[in-house]
Amino acid sequence: VDGESYTIEVGLSAAGGVTFTGGNQTAVLVDTTSPTIAITSTASSTLNAEQTATITFTLSEASPDFAQGDVEVDGGSLSNFMVTETDTVYTATFTPDADRSTPATISVSNDKFNDAAGNANASNSLSLTVDTVLPTLTVTSSAQDTLIAGQTATITFTLSEATSNFTRDDVVVDGGSLSDLTGSG
Repeated sequence: VDGESYTIEVGLSAAGGVTFTGGNQTAVLVDTTSPTIAITSTASSTLNAEQTATITFTLSEASPDFAQGDVEVDGGSLSNFMVTETDTVYTATFTPDADRSTPATISVSNDKFNDAAGNANASNSLSLTVDTVLPTLTVTSSAQDTLIAGQTATITFTLSEATSNFTRDDVVVDGGSLSDLTGSG
């Protein structure tokens, strides 16, 4: 600067503050804070077969390099990953794996993305309750042999798990009729 030279010594304190020694001092912003991430879901209860949930990733500050590849998924898959109008909020659609009855996990490990200052992120995860195991149905009859006109048999429908919507209309009968459908258990 006009043939003169200036010496400024800058030191970074453990608390993240900046100390100066020397003449003319200029403020310098130093960012040593790791960005954080919150992971939330629209699923308010168990995800069943053919259901999906919108997953929202909210960063504490903008990141130039956060991407779908930074997200680890166990028990399903993500699609439609995109940044929203706010450069700190991303969304994706979670689809659980078929035949799963254990929780699914969506997580971002430490050091997967950075903020503009180059600080690596802190980790976070989300667990979702999933039950995509389809119920099974076993049908048995009390008749040991062929029925003849006028005879009846008790037909038992046994489901692998409780249901609230199994009705007479779900059963197709050919060559006879079904009556008195009752449930228990």
